[in-house]
Amino acid sequence: MNLNWQQKKGDKLEKEMETSIILPEHVIEDILLRLPVKHLLPWKCVSKHFYALLWDEHFIKKHCHFQYAMHLADHGNVPLLLIAPSDDHVPAEFHLVPTHGDRDVIVNITSDFERDIPPVVVNEGDELCNHRMRCIGLVNGIVCLLWGRTRFTRLVLWNPATRKFKDVPRWPIMPDVKDAEILGPSIHGFGFDVQSNDFKILGLIHTINRNVVESDYIYEFHVYSLKANSWKRIKDVPRTYLAFNPVSTDSYFNNGVHYWPASELAYIPRIGIVSFNFSSETF
Repeated sequence: MNLNWQQKKGDKLEKEMETSIILPEHVIEDILLRLPVKHLLPWKCVSKHFYALLWDEHFIKKHCHFQYAMHLADHGNVPLLLIAPSDDHVPAEFHLVPTHGDRDVIVNITSDFERDIPPVVVNEGDELCNHRMRCIGLVNGIVCLLWGRTRFTRLVLWNPATRKFKDVPRWPIMPDVKDAEILGPSIHGFGFDVQSNDFKILGLIHTINRNVVESDYIYEFHVYSLKANSWKRIKDVPRTYLAFNPVSTDSYFNNGVHYWPASELAYIPRIGIVSFNFSSETF
């Protein structure tokens, strides 16, 4: 009786396997490319194969471009992420504004931030939520956010689609400058390295010796790589234009290159434009 039951079970499984459809790899990928991120993420738990595919940088890039093109074809445009800036008393607001008639949605990032990032203090007595927040930039769906004023307290990368945060480590402080006062650090750009498919951040540390009359400023630029999760120093820095303005509405990122307005360090200062290539890491 037990053998007959096992035989019937085996025959049933064999028939199910015969009637099941095994799709080619390119067809499966084409189906996944059409799914929005919130429906795509559960597939990571299906198997190791799907997990590896969904985290593959080439698939992520294709999915981003495919979703953009599909939304553009369906609605003629794409949703906008609008950020209302914060101050000491009013927290920042993130509005996801659709472009096909629906009402805009206010995205509350505080709960996501507290889930992914340990608590931190901005100033004594002030807890960090989304006060004193600035948006450094948005590239390929990833938002770079900065908390703090002149000396940032926390720098993070945020993916609005997955609602995940990545905490960016601090870069090394200016080495061995006696009696120097650190006037930075400041963030000067967020971009994407198209050659290595890597998100990068450009930061500046500058110091001055207050005990020396007419002391020169000392500048150090550092680049953060998301893949390496570390900062490294940029050695070749132009000396003509060094009065860089930190990230503002005047900065512009296009095709792997970031552009800033800058003042020339001369007796009669002049305004110029400085560019930084995130792939070659050169000015």
